[in-house]
Amino acid sequence: MTNLGFICKGNERRSYLAEVLAKEKDVPALNISSRGLVTPKHNHISYRMETALRNEGHEPIHGFSPQEASLEYLTAQDILLCMSRRQVETVKHELRKQREGRIIETLPWFAEGSDYDIPDIGDRKVVRRDLRKGIGGWLLRKRGYVDQVMDEDGLIRVFQEMVREIDYYVAKAVQRIISEGLVTV
Repeated sequence: MTNLGFICKGNERRSYLAEVLAKEKDVPALNISSRGLVTPKHNHISYRMETALRNEGHEPIHGFSPQEASLEYLTAQDILLCMSRRQVETVKHELRKQREGRIIETLPWFAEGSDYDIPDIGDRKVVRRDLRKGIGGWLLRKRGYVDQVMDEDGLIRVFQEMVREIDYYVAKAVQRIISEGLVTV
């Protein structure tokens, strides 16, 4: 069994979502988990957002307990998928100190080579800022989001669109890992 870990900025619902999406790929040879590398100030999603995700078909994973990524967690993974280059560098630095070799893959979620993660849904002002700054390239391809005022329904629509794109990148990363013979299914 190969341990595959997702690393994100620490929004527990987002980590949870990444794990759900990965498990839906039904790759039996992978033991998939997710942790946050940084805990943001605003790390919650409203009840309406959680309901929207459920409506998209994402069910709870029993026994999943969101927590920050510890060194023990990092060294227990055979493959680490990180959302940004900065996270990759942080993880590599920690593993070098431990002389641990791991396969580390960057997932360029929305902007190729971006240092930004998915914005935290919670503080609308912060989300609007991060949507403009952090994933501008992705948004420009989805014309209409950049300049509109983002109410809660708008945030949910944008987040659901992101979920679909995350699903694509998760599937692509897992397929590449399998095709390169890193995991035998």
